[in-house]
Amino acid sequence: MDESVKIDVQQDNATPHIPTDDWRFLEAVEQCGRSIELVFQPPNSPDLNVLDLGLFTEIQSRQEQHLTRDFDELMAVVEAAYWELPPPTINATILRLQTTMNKCIEEKGGNDFKF
Repeated sequence: MDESVKIDVQQDNATPHIPTDDWRFLEAVEQCGRSIELVFQPPNSPDLNVLDLGLFTEIQSRQEQHLTRDFDELMAVVEAAYWELPPPTINATILRLQTTMNKCIEEKGGNDFKF
């Protein structure tokens, strides 16, 4: 990778993650001579949850076609529903997630963007 390329590291707002101005992180970035910036994703953003971007709906529509009597049957039906998904559906969802993450990074962690 070209060392002049800026790298954005996106992290959620969970407490184990470090603040964007963490001195140890900034010192390590300076020592490696790269342009690296920490960016937070918006809290509780369904736009950054791959299931909320379409996979859950696709799986649920297939799962609801089957009557289940217990948890094990439900899990088996949900797993089968996932494996029935056409690869283009999964690919489109992953690409949408990538686009959403890029928009979020452009907004410095905000979610005031339009598609």
